[in-house]
Amino acid sequence: MSAWKLIWCQVIVHGEPHDLFGSNPRGYLILTPKERAMALTTAQTRKPGDGDAQRAELHRSMLAYTRKYRVEATSSSRRSTCRGTRVGTAPQQRRRFRIEGDQLFIESAPGTSILFPGTNDYRRILWEREQY
Repeated sequence: MSAWKLIWCQVIVHGEPHDLFGSNPRGYLILTPKERAMALTTAQTRKPGDGDAQRAELHRSMLAYTRKYRVEATSSSRRSTCRGTRVGTAPQQRRRFRIEGDQLFIESAPGTSILFPGTNDYRRILWEREQY
């Protein structure tokens, strides 16, 4: 098993990066030997809430998922293929990645933006290996 701490997470729209959860988001990615990925990311400014409006804001300030993954090697690069479904997406989502020392860089393929309607975007995420 490997665990990774979130360093930054950006959405790229028209070539411009946007910090999804602020400049210092919190989160972890866990990858198991049986090819299960689990991730949780939250905004740096996330605060508890009691009312409906506050709970809705809490929902917008986090992202969590789990799914099976598979790592594929190609002649020109390495990439991972995530299997799973998310509302409005194809069953397989491909990601390019590279590991440099204790850092894992992941980039998604471009697709229809759910954050910026009428545009396409892609994600760039940097994780740092957790030391046990």
